[in-house]
Amino acid sequence: MKKSVIAIVALYLMLLLPQTVFAQSDDFSAALARMDAIIKQMRELRDEFAQIAASISGQTPALPMRDSGSDTILGEDIRYGQTSEDIARIQRLLATDAEIYPYGVDSGFFGPKTQEAIRRLQLRFNLDPVGVIGPATKTLLESFFAAYPNEKYPADVLKKGVPRKLKPSGTVLQSASVPSIGVLQSVSVSEEDGEFIVRSYRKDGKRNRDLIIYTDSTDTLITRIAQKLGAAEEEVRRLMKFTDGADNTRKETTDNALGDIKRIVAEVGKKEAKVTVRYNNSERRTFTVEDDDPQDIIDAVADELKRRADDVAKVLRFEYGDIQRVVTKVSDLDGKIRVRIYFTSGADVKRVYDKGTEVSDIVKDISRTLDVSRSALEREIDLE
Repeated sequence: MKKSVIAIVALYLMLLLPQTVFAQSDDFSAALARMDAIIKQMRELRDEFAQIAASISGQTPALPMRDSGSDTILGEDIRYGQTSEDIARIQRLLATDAEIYPYGVDSGFFGPKTQEAIRRLQLRFNLDPVGVIGPATKTLLESFFAAYPNEKYPADVLKKGVPRKLKPSGTVLQSASVPSIGVLQSVSVSEEDGEFIVRSYRKDGKRNRDLIIYTDSTDTLITRIAQKLGAAEEEVRRLMKFTDGADNTRKETTDNALGDIKRIVAEVGKKEAKVTVRYNNSERRTFTVEDDDPQDIIDAVADELKRRADDVAKVLRFEYGDIQRVVTKVSDLDGKIRVRIYFTSGADVKRVYDKGTEVSDIVKDISRTLDVSRSALEREIDLE
């Protein structure tokens, strides 16, 4: 079958090539027009061949080739760690749905927050949640930009699916499936400084990833928890209990020694951190620190703001993204326990502990220092 397809393609090319070589009887403009027509035919042939190849191999066909002209909306500068107006445009679209991008800042910087938002968007449309803007995700985003060139998005635009007349060919994009009933064992919610921290356990006893949700409505809170956990709203409402936050591992910020500064957020990537300073008067300031070590970031921010490092540490919150893997090693020489945490953002952090330190103490220290989920650490750390 494959040989037959290749033979057909070869024959097709042989028929086309003579039309492009030395068209001496035509003028230059006619030759260019003919070349354009041939290129279009080649694209169509390529797409047909991709479909045939996919049917043979059982794989998903590749996306159709794009013209290099005006239908390409986004540029190539939309990768993690980059800053561009295209990224800011993507952030503004994502910010129309607080479930996808609760941070809602169109800084133009592709950091951990934006990466998480891209993952949520991909899950919404049944794409692989890799946090990378690949061809399928790029096509999806461009569908919305083409439908709303002035960025005047209607309410819940990302919940309405891909614009009907502009659904990208070659991809299957659907909304998430209907939520299930009976998937949760417990849901506890604590509130800190205007944000809700949600901890939940599944029926099998496993802990879900902790959620952070911004809202001022209980009904909206329940809806977002249900959507994120794939559960029914009535189940979340029945199980949800508010706590005093005693189990909260995030830094307490009530004792704010910085006065006019409300909060500092450091989005940490590979060897750098994008720092956002939020003031009590709602003003913001951003700058970059070329380091990914938590203490070095605290020191650099203190120098930049001309404040004491201890005071900065009280209000600074780290955002490293998801934990990719954790490597633990016990030294044969000194018995020290060395832990290295790799994040999906590209950052990695090293920690050293004395011989005999309990795993629970290591988890508690890393969780408190890096503002990461304890459950994620417990699953990854192994000292056996």
